[in-house]
Amino acid sequence: MILGEQQIGRPEKFKVAILVPTVPGNENTLMDCLCHIITNSKNYDYEIIVYKNNFEGYTPAINKLITQAFSIPDIQAVFMLNDDINIQDEEWLSKFIEAIKENTGVVCPLSHWRNEHCSMGFCLMPRPVLEQMKAEEGNYFDERFKILNWDDVDMSVRLQEAGYELVKINDHNKPNKPMFHHKGSLSTKMYTPAMVEEMKQNKFRFKEKWKGTRWEKKWN
Repeated sequence: MILGEQQIGRPEKFKVAILVPTVPGNENTLMDCLCHIITNSKNYDYEIIVYKNNFEGYTPAINKLITQAFSIPDIQAVFMLNDDINIQDEEWLSKFIEAIKENTGVVCPLSHWRNEHCSMGFCLMPRPVLEQMKAEEGNYFDERFKILNWDDVDMSVRLQEAGYELVKINDHNKPNKPMFHHKGSLSTKMYTPAMVEEMKQNKFRFKEKWKGTRWEKKWN
């Protein structure tokens, strides 16, 4: 199930699906994001898939995007990209692809590393890894963590439990030119009180899911 290093090949021959979830009201932000992808990805083989959801949840949207991505021939990995992130480095994708080794579960930039787990809003995951996650739990990302928060922590734990490594890359190795710019999204300003409460509950859902394991008290 693990993507071996010998299968990776040259970055420009490694086909990636770039998944961009978005919400109503973020149209200008989304277009800016897409323009930056196209401008800085001229040497790569990729497909962009956008999914607009009406705040029914980030995790269900990502799962739908992954399912759609895997219906495209030759997709070897998916790159999850929030719509408020603008790529600024033409070598961005090769850095992620070249970081994949035999037991890599996810590649994440240092700036998106959060207390020993990877923030999934800007990361690359090999297809065999995601397919294994679905086989084990019935879905790629666990949809009990519906509206953000703790879904990425849960995935980081699942990957490590399956024997995969969370790989970090330096996204600030060029002076005065970071790999990307995080603009900030309008979507968080549109959350209702019920949605905010739903996100708060995700912490308790995580602890219940991993009760009795070393992960239960890892993040308090």
